[in-house]
Amino acid sequence: MITRRLIQGCSALALVSAALPWSSALAQEIEFGTDGLAGIVDDERTGDGEFSGGALPSFQLRGGGLVGQADGMLFDHASEDAVGGAIHAGIALGEQGFIGVYGSVSELDRAGGLTTKRIGGEVKLASGPFWLSGVAGHEDAEVQTVYVRTTATDDVYDVYGQGKSLFAFADLGWSPTPGSSLSVGFRRTGGRNAAAASASLRLTSGLSLLFQGRAGSHDYRGIFAGLRLRFGGRTDDTASRMLENRLIEDLFTASNGRRELLDPLPPPPPPEDDDGEGCGSCGGYCSA
Repeated sequence: MITRRLIQGCSALALVSAALPWSSALAQEIEFGTDGLAGIVDDERTGDGEFSGGALPSFQLRGGGLVGQADGMLFDHASEDAVGGAIHAGIALGEQGFIGVYGSVSELDRAGGLTTKRIGGEVKLASGPFWLSGVAGHEDAEVQTVYVRTTATDDVYDVYGQGKSLFAFADLGWSPTPGSSLSVGFRRTGGRNAAAASASLRLTSGLSLLFQGRAGSHDYRGIFAGLRLRFGGRTDDTASRMLENRLIEDLFTASNGRRELLDPLPPPPPPEDDDGEGCGSCGGYCSA
């Protein structure tokens, strides 16, 4: 199942990218990249210290002042498969700036499959080694309800997803050298807010050591380490212009679960006052 979804997702990304008006004939630069990450995550339903790891591949086309980028995601998140794809399309603002639209869809194989869809606006502004980026808009996190158990008074369920809501991601960063950077940011997704931080340290041309972390409300926590690979694009030794692959945030969106008491059971009938009838070994209610 996960292989079929991955093939379908990659095929869709390839078709969309080929259809972009600046793809083959107008593209002056093509840049590829991938982030390979592994780490430990917590959320309200996984428990403490669950493994999460996978790859976030991307490729970007630039030409005639236009920018198009396709992102992918393939993760094993808390023992569940996650796949996704995203598209950035817009206009270049200087060397590393960008303004445009962002759309994505992903699925986490939890509770029968939890789909997250997003559409919004995106901007990145750069001045020397400093940059500010953000994307915000409409999010639809599929709602699923899973039965857990029945107590003496209630049926207990795990509820995933928030339905339609606002999402927002923002980062402020500093790149002292190509391939190396530090950033801090904010995440709102799945009805939760969190702080984010990342750091990359250049190892060789195009290869960096990468760290990412999240900490926020309702056990929104994760820490990752891995490698970032960049190749293609310009041949001079300047910073990559690849936009951030933000599909990793979908893991925390779909993982967000909350325990609820639904379908309260009716209370037991009042004791019968009929000279002891209804009492005894048959299981009736007895008065004191």
